[in-house]
Amino acid sequence: MRDALRRLCDDQEDVSFVILVDGPDPEHSEYFIQTAGSGTDGFVLEYREGSWDQHYQCDTVSLGQRGCWELTNAFINYLHGNNDWKTRFKWELLSC
Repeated sequence: MRDALRRLCDDQEDVSFVILVDGPDPEHSEYFIQTAGSGTDGFVLEYREGSWDQHYQCDTVSLGQRGCWELTNAFINYLHGNNDWKTRFKWELLSC
């Protein structure tokens, strides 16, 4: 996960997004955190907790190294079940 996020932040062409899925069946899980973007242009961060009416997006992640640190920290906290990352960003509900 850290390597994929590093490659995304370094604008390597082989990585355009990173998704961390929560659940026993990654192909069909409705719980995840994901990001897309670049260290140059900035990042979009999303998470979903079940149904589509619980799908949120944040596009205010910082640019450059700070943005990469914020993303990595959010993914690590998500992985460990720590929800502190939810209060670090301004989230908007995505409409279907």
